Amino acid sequence: MMRLRHKLTYANVVASLALVLALAGGTAYAATQMLPKNSIGTKQLKNGAVTKAKIAPGVLGTTAAASGPAGATGPAGATGVPGADGTPGGPGTPGASGTIVGPLPSGQSEQGQFLVHADPGTPPVSELTEFSAIDFPIPLAADPIPVYVKGGEAPTADCPGPADEPTAAPGHLCVYELASINSTFIRFSNLIDEAKASRFGTTVVFDFENAIGSQDLLAAGTWAVTAP
Repeated sequence: MMRLRHKLTYANVVASLALVLALAGGTAYAATQMLPKNSIGTKQLKNGAVTKAKIAPGVLGTTAAASGPAGATGPAGATGVPGADGTPGGPGTPGASGTIVGPLPSGQSEQGQFLVHADPGTPPVSELTEFSAIDFPIPLAADPIPVYVKGGEAPTADCPGPADEPTAAPGHLCVYELASINSTFIRFSNLIDEAKASRFGTTVVFDFENAIGSQDLLAAGTWAVTAP
């Protein structure tokens, strides 16, 4: 067995400790001291060398380049529970009055009917004069021209009819006779001027002749007026 011929010195002890530290795990320490800062780049790393477990939390997903591809769309969730009913609303604002004051727009029409039924009395008289008022629901802007169409008369351009679906040309009031028993149409009257109609309506006046002994005194029909 050989004996150490030289005595231990301070330099020998330090050199021996450095060798032991390098062999016992100081390799990583030594490597960090040997590699300059920012000297490792993409060229020095092999594909797959850096795993997700080695990346600090919060790094992935902070940029578009670091994000992975979008995953498949997941299945639709279950239908949620219906929500509670909302609070009932307050009363609405009252609408405008339903009264139409007019005038009736030009070219628009109104329709209606009339009936006069007279009683000859007891004892019966020889002659009676009765009337029926025709009121326009919506007044016209101007007085119309009244025309009385007796039963069986042919239609005209001003009053094309028919009596069961009365019509009138613009600016005309057409009164169609549907039934006449012992009655004769005499005239129109707007209560101011005879033989006329006003923009509010008119009155049809009938003379019931031969009333003596008669129990059927009747005049009835329809009418239509069209605004000029």
